[in-house]
Amino acid sequence: QMGWKDPPLGNDFHHPGLVNYLSHTLLEVVLPVHAPQNDISSESKPREYPRPNFCWEAYKMHLAMIGPSSTCKKQFLEFMPRIAHIFKGTSTKLAPGREAVPYHFLDSDLHRVVLWDLPEIKFKQNAEDYVRELGLLYIDCVFMLFSEKYVLTDIYCKLCVAMALHGIPFFVLCTQSEDGMDEKAVRRLQSSFQAQSVQVRMFNPAKPHETLEPLINDFFKEVSWNRSKGANSDRVKNASEAVLGQTVRIKNLEKKAELNGRCGVCIGFEKDQDRYIVRLITGGVESDVALRDQNFSILKPKLRGALVQVQGLQSKPELNGRYGFVDEFLRENERYRVFLPDRPGTALTMALKSENLEKVTSTNAKPIAANGTVEASKSFSPAARAAPKAANNGTTSSNGTSASNGATRSAPKEPKEAPKAKAPAPATVPSTAATAPAAAPEKTKEDEDVSAFLPKVGAADDEGSDDLMSRIFAAEAEAEAAADPPRKASAASTAPAPAPEKTRVRRLQLSLPGLLGLRVWAVIGDSPEAEDISDHLMECGKTVFDVSSTGTFASTAELGKDPNLPKTEVLAFVDQDPSSALAALDDAIRLGVRGVVLHGEDAKDAAEALAECRSAGLVAFTVDLLQAVQPGTGFPVAPLD
Repeated sequence: QMGWKDPPLGNDFHHPGLVNYLSHTLLEVVLPVHAPQNDISSESKPREYPRPNFCWEAYKMHLAMIGPSSTCKKQFLEFMPRIAHIFKGTSTKLAPGREAVPYHFLDSDLHRVVLWDLPEIKFKQNAEDYVRELGLLYIDCVFMLFSEKYVLTDIYCKLCVAMALHGIPFFVLCTQSEDGMDEKAVRRLQSSFQAQSVQVRMFNPAKPHETLEPLINDFFKEVSWNRSKGANSDRVKNASEAVLGQTVRIKNLEKKAELNGRCGVCIGFEKDQDRYIVRLITGGVESDVALRDQNFSILKPKLRGALVQVQGLQSKPELNGRYGFVDEFLRENERYRVFLPDRPGTALTMALKSENLEKVTSTNAKPIAANGTVEASKSFSPAARAAPKAANNGTTSSNGTSASNGATRSAPKEPKEAPKAKAPAPATVPSTAATAPAAAPEKTKEDEDVSAFLPKVGAADDEGSDDLMSRIFAAEAEAEAAADPPRKASAASTAPAPAPEKTRVRRLQLSLPGLLGLRVWAVIGDSPEAEDISDHLMECGKTVFDVSSTGTFASTAELGKDPNLPKTEVLAFVDQDPSSALAALDDAIRLGVRGVVLHGEDAKDAAEALAECRSAGLVAFTVDLLQAVQPGTGFPVAPLD
């Protein structure tokens, strides 16, 4: 249906029991037995071991790969497309230099499974801290990979002991980098680990049946047993099938009114209290709330698991007409996560509203050609096929934004009318005959680049006076001035003395990545695209104020009046005339915002508005926010040039 060829070994490793289990099991209701929520001996354990931000989706079965070498993982991942349709998703930042990379299954039978490539254990990090950092208590099964060249160190053996104590199922696989590894070497390697009570399975990609068939059977037994023991059988039996495992929206609460509008999942019914138990996830910590049936409404997504065609997208019109598979309903933003297949092995992951999806029974889709373009097909949108912009070869954030993933668009973009300025334009300052200075020497390109970091002429005198770097530079300038010998008096003493020049203070300014990494935004605009950008920024973890005729704030003049709200850091103008940014300049200075963004890289007549904003001491850029702002990019970026 999606134009991808069947995996050559797909039928060899098809497991009907696992497929049936994934289809009929309510994964959010029957958590693994090792999950902190099932530990009745400690109520604080869910807070001690919170869900990490990469696996908050309890309706998925999460698997993990760990090990001392990325080479072993790569060898395993290169084999996976031979048994299932799999593609790399958008990584989640855990810490500087550490990220969790998901691999999704584009398969109606296995799409509820996510395979995570997790970072290796850090130097001098103990096993328990590693379990807590990566949230292994929420992982159904862990695969520890190594090879005869990258053997497991003592810390990984201790990690095996820690996972065994917690009851986390795990398998240790040794990937053979050499086909000619003899039986004696294999037995010697296995015996060395058996001495430490660790069972090792040898995996040879050239002969996968010897290892994978028993491995899949053992994996299914471990996971199904763990899940069956983790459920509260009384709660589950008492709950109605129409409510159990369903997404619900809380309403009409008086004592905990802050929960109204939140979405959760019904995990059971307490007969003694005559209340349903709804589970919420807040900051990675799961909590259960007992509610009467009149305090929630049931949301029943109709498109989950369906083939759909994308339609009516305004921010990404090139995707209209594309076909995809609906993976899940995201209750956090009440959208559907859709997999849009690209060339084999790559796909887009988007979060789309139901009005942008049309259910279909067939696609007539054709494979992506080798050059990245889509072969002609009647089922695809004529507008999108007329000039093949080529489907994006990559993934988008699970929050619904698109990003390229290791491949570029096949069709080059047309040159824009006005190329985007790489350095801020110098401020235009009106001059008079009385104060006109002598002509300055012509600036070179290096001078122009350096001038971007100097204070703008005409900016407020006290601008940056409290900045630490400004005080350091000012002190250095004063010291240099004191060390210089006094100049001799000029012969023309009768001429009026010129006004002393103001000491130039070098200031560090925010770069574009630094500006985009700031947290509190105000989006100004009345168009549907402004609403899409507000949703996109919120999905990227930012606080967004809506400034529009129907929004929370009618104009920028109303921002900053409530002291209980966070201070606005960035003003983003969407589908607005650049003059609107100039009209809001006084409000921007009053609010103390750090910068201004004009959405759209080809924003017309923006040069003058950008120059005025920069002359007022603000950084200003034109940029496509849907492309430039991605989840997690605000954390590791140094905000200053």
